[in-house]
Amino acid sequence: MTASEAAGIPTFAALKGRDRDAVLGSLTQRRFGKGATVVAEGEASVDLYFIVSGHARVATAIEGSRGILGPGEFFGELGLIERHPRTATVVADDEL
Repeated sequence: MTASEAAGIPTFAALKGRDRDAVLGSLTQRRFGKGATVVAEGEASVDLYFIVSGHARVATAIEGSRGILGPGEFFGELGLIERHPRTATVVADDEL
């Protein structure tokens, strides 16, 4: 992720340049094609995802569709905090 892409994500835009660069240096950029499952409900949860471009649909087995996420949004934070399995499945609606 470039500094200009990170500036479009509110979580990173709030950081000063040096701090933002330090965080960006620890990230891994991944791409998902349309229809790809990014995470599946029930999987072990160890990653936090920030969406730079594209859209992803969030759904659960019980509730069904829970909405769409787009650029600047993130998911996966609960697993980092509470160390429990994924609570939803996230699928790329387009190139993500």
